[in-house]
Amino acid sequence: MKSITRIAYIIMSLICFQLQTNAQNLPLVCGGSRARYGVTGEAGSTYEWQIVGGLILNNYNDSIDVQWFNNDSVKSLSASEHTNTTCFGSPAIAFIPASAPRIELGSDLIICANKLPYQFKSDIDTTQFKLLWSTGNTTKNIYLTKQGIYSLSITDVNGCSVSDSINLSVLKSPVVELAQEIKMEKDPVILDAGTDGILYSWWDYKKNELLNENKQTLEIKPGAITGNYLAVAVVVTNIDGCTTSDSTKVYGDPSIPNAFTPNDDNDNDTWKLNFLVNYPKATVEIFDRWGRRVFHCGEGQFPSEGWDGNQNGKKLPMDNYFYVIKLNDGSDPITKGVTIIR
Repeated sequence: MKSITRIAYIIMSLICFQLQTNAQNLPLVCGGSRARYGVTGEAGSTYEWQIVGGLILNNYNDSIDVQWFNNDSVKSLSASEHTNTTCFGSPAIAFIPASAPRIELGSDLIICANKLPYQFKSDIDTTQFKLLWSTGNTTKNIYLTKQGIYSLSITDVNGCSVSDSINLSVLKSPVVELAQEIKMEKDPVILDAGTDGILYSWWDYKKNELLNENKQTLEIKPGAITGNYLAVAVVVTNIDGCTTSDSTKVYGDPSIPNAFTPNDDNDNDTWKLNFLVNYPKATVEIFDRWGRRVFHCGEGQFPSEGWDGNQNGKKLPMDNYFYVIKLNDGSDPITKGVTIIR
């Protein structure tokens, strides 16, 4: 708010015992500001003041302090002189233009901690106003980085300013820390989403399937992984309604035999990949120790009875081979070894 710094005078003169005045214009004021106005006239005169668009704070007879209302409507004041010789003058009228910029940042904000930094967007026209945030920023939009009060001051071309503030409250978010990758051995894997939540949702995010209902932990048993890995995500909601999510990949052996005995005894005669029924786009390649491809099948063409250990109808010798299984579901290829035993 502007303080009273100088006096703006209304000119008055006495001609033929009548006070003659004309309407005058005084300097622009900022809405909501204070200013002092004065008149000059006959010694010993008294003055009657009238104000439109403000309030008289102090009356010193030949000058007044005015508190202008906080709007941009044209304001006016008038002064009538009463001399000690009973001469009465017509009111001296002055019009005062006003400028009153407006700003409204809106309601206070409550957000969850994991939403920080939070971008606050204002609708201030930067071509009409200069902006200054309490953070020192001069842009219309800023990032709020912590809890507290943020204020914005705007100044128009007339030098009139107005400010508003917004209070940011930050709620605690659940802490969830799953390992990025987990290798399953012989024992079940227990995933723990922490104790911060009141609601827990576990998902297989590749298949978009719910894995369990509202439990802090998820147990994954050996044999539950039909593929290269199980893609697990969890969403945790706390008492304040804040949510945190995290994900992991649990790798395991998808029941791929490491050896078979194609000796026509009807016992382990083929290399079976039963889990491929869940991956219709999977391809399989098998190579010998010198890197020569001895078997290949396109998408979804791996035989349901398994590979018989032959290459183009001829039996391959007993040896170690390696395979590349591509599930074509976004996961990494599965590459390991298989032994033919005869």
